[in-house]
Amino acid sequence: MPNPSGKSPLDGWPRLRDDLTILETRGRMGALVVLVTDPISGETYEFGAEEWFLLQTFDGLTGADQAIQQFAAEFAIELSYEDIDSFVDSVMGWGLIEGFEPVEAVVEPAPAPDEAGSPRAPLEGDQVEDILPLSAAARHPPGDGKANRMGASSLDEPPLSWVWFDPSALFGLLGSRGLFLRSLFYVVPLLTATGFFALVNNVQPFLADFARFRAPLSLFHNLLFSMITVNLLTQIARGIICRQVGAGVPEFGIRMMIGLIPRFGVRVVGEDDLDRDNLIGLHGGTVLSRLGLLAFALTFWLITRPSGTGLSSIFLLLTVVSGISFFLTINPLINGSGYSLLSVLLGSPDLRQRANRALMCKLTGRPLPYNLRDSNRAALSAYALASMLFLFLLFGLILLFAAEWLEFNFSGTGVVIFLVLAGFLAVRFSSKLKERKANMNQKKADMQQALEARFGPERAEQIIQQVRGGGGGGLQSGGPLPPIEHEESADAPQPSGRRPWKRYVALLALFLVALLPYPFETGGPLQVLPSDRQEIYAEIESFVAEVLHVGNESLVAGTVVATLSSSEQQNDILTTKAKLLEQTAHLQELLNTPTAEDLALAQQRLQTTEVRAKFSRESANRLHQLYKSGDVSLDKYEDAKRKSEIDRLETLEEKANLARIESGPHPQEIEAARYEVQRLEEQQRFYQSELDRTQLIMPIDGRLVTENLHHMVGKYLDKGDLYATVENDRMVRVLIDVPQSDISEVAKNSTVRLKSWAYPERIFEGVVLDIAPVVTEASFGGVITVTAQIDNPDGLLKSGMTGYGKIEGETKMVFIAFTRAFVRFFRIEMWSWIP
Repeated sequence: MPNPSGKSPLDGWPRLRDDLTILETRGRMGALVVLVTDPISGETYEFGAEEWFLLQTFDGLTGADQAIQQFAAEFAIELSYEDIDSFVDSVMGWGLIEGFEPVEAVVEPAPAPDEAGSPRAPLEGDQVEDILPLSAAARHPPGDGKANRMGASSLDEPPLSWVWFDPSALFGLLGSRGLFLRSLFYVVPLLTATGFFALVNNVQPFLADFARFRAPLSLFHNLLFSMITVNLLTQIARGIICRQVGAGVPEFGIRMMIGLIPRFGVRVVGEDDLDRDNLIGLHGGTVLSRLGLLAFALTFWLITRPSGTGLSSIFLLLTVVSGISFFLTINPLINGSGYSLLSVLLGSPDLRQRANRALMCKLTGRPLPYNLRDSNRAALSAYALASMLFLFLLFGLILLFAAEWLEFNFSGTGVVIFLVLAGFLAVRFSSKLKERKANMNQKKADMQQALEARFGPERAEQIIQQVRGGGGGGLQSGGPLPPIEHEESADAPQPSGRRPWKRYVALLALFLVALLPYPFETGGPLQVLPSDRQEIYAEIESFVAEVLHVGNESLVAGTVVATLSSSEQQNDILTTKAKLLEQTAHLQELLNTPTAEDLALAQQRLQTTEVRAKFSRESANRLHQLYKSGDVSLDKYEDAKRKSEIDRLETLEEKANLARIESGPHPQEIEAARYEVQRLEEQQRFYQSELDRTQLIMPIDGRLVTENLHHMVGKYLDKGDLYATVENDRMVRVLIDVPQSDISEVAKNSTVRLKSWAYPERIFEGVVLDIAPVVTEASFGGVITVTAQIDNPDGLLKSGMTGYGKIEGETKMVFIAFTRAFVRFFRIEMWSWIP
């Protein structure tokens, strides 16, 4: 708008009229809103913190250069002469400067929204929380440090549901001397760099461990773990930072998130009294504390991973949860420390409200409130749109995850649970909207009541309907962040002035403790195995006839535990026994040949044949003479000759028979008979062993670990089928997976101490028997299996039990024993990062 006097506002610095009525109000999130009423024209204008600061410089003396410097010092925003010129021109046009009357055009309805001095959008009811009268004489002078108070807490947090105690003294003690916040600015960047390099060089192990540890964890476990660790630690850090920068923390307790999930929380008071530097320290320190927790968890996951203990899994889950927490905290699209930090840096405590108003005005075509830089209106609209889209996406993903998880774990019941939860959230959201609307109406009523008490009903109504002016904001920072100056609260512990001899004594004691000898022990996860383990198998095909021991009993070797059906084996034994008797008798007969009777008979028969052969020969000789003389016929002579020859052959046969009888049976015949007897004896022993195999016996002294064996009666077992398992549990072997980095501390016959998950209160002791010659790959890295022997007379250690075992090593100083993992990390892991 052109200056009606034709005089440039920068030719002489303006002076604000002394007769103006000024009301200081608080918008949503505690943003400062100042209502300036012209008693002559009756017009009321709205100004934000930035515009109000500039108005306070309108004293006729300050000048544009000094005003720009003061504004930059308070808000870290560099204004141009064009910005100052435009603002002064508008204020002059409204008649708020001495010597300038209001321009008539400013009251015309519906001018262009980007025209300087044009009517602006009326004050909305939800922008006001309370009204504080402030006269012109009581205005804060520029540069006193009060003009930039950011109002109430920039985090719109619900009140605590359960208040536990007042942590002010504790947090004040922990935050004394400003060490905590200063350490964040120095330690966190170094720790973040270490964690970043650790993750870059171990991406695959990290993903593998995450996939392995994520599966068994339920949603409840994750929420509980995050509440106990990340949520608790970050709230403690926030409380310490609040006390360090001068804010109060009167309450610590539980806050219900969306009415369902309990979270630790602190109530912060006095944040509206903090200046810009301390607000940056508060919100920036909160962001740094979460980043430091993320880097700390990531680094210690890598350090503890080779140990194979559950500590690495705890740090892994802590890394994931703290990473999500850090992302949500630093994200300026949602209410959090990141948004609050951005609001402070931009000097706009009501940044989100301005952005939402800019977006709604852009969508509805309504005129925008006054802004020092019109070019920022597009950025504000984009920010509001991005915030809405992100929240929609975030809640959509949460609902989708919850629905899938409930349906996967509880099927149809899970769907019902999800619908109930969705209904609960819908009802809660609706009630919150109603509560907000009621609060807005109450704020409107309180505002109107305060205005009526001061100006009367008619004038109060005009003020509410005709509020003009800007909300300011939207300005961008014009330089680096200023240094943080920490304010000590009145009740913060102050140095006593005494010499810190107690601190030196504590340091000396800590140094002496670090030099004490410490019995170092290494170890790893273990598995219990029996010293001897055997299984009872069926050696024949048969039915289980009788079960003598039902299982879970300690028995000695040779005890019959069951019998199989043996009718076939018994029949084979009886048949073979009869054949053996027959063959044995035949062998005895061969061995007792010849008898005296047989020999005498053979001799007698030989004599008989010899006599007969003699007479036959003599008869044949006589007939031969008679035949020659012709006294007998040829036939008679040949008959006598034939008979003589036959008798001679019979004599030879009887001689051979006598010789055979005198020599006895042939040795091979006797040998064959003996072999047959042996065969039958072996067959009988085989059938006897088959009969013996129908009895299932204990192979060793030990416990019959298979239970409910009485159910085996009548079951058919093939040859080789397992019947039961036997273990000797009086002495057990323990396999301990020791990380390869600690194997140098292990030696044979070293003392072993172990605890099992079943008996965490008891320590079992033994000795190292053997060390494996090779390295095997475990989920957390290379390990070497160490075998130990443990006495187990009471049988408490069962086969397959797991736990953790420690192996005695060399005695070391305390600081060496407890820093080995860190030294190894720096000497190997960080050394590997060096190109």
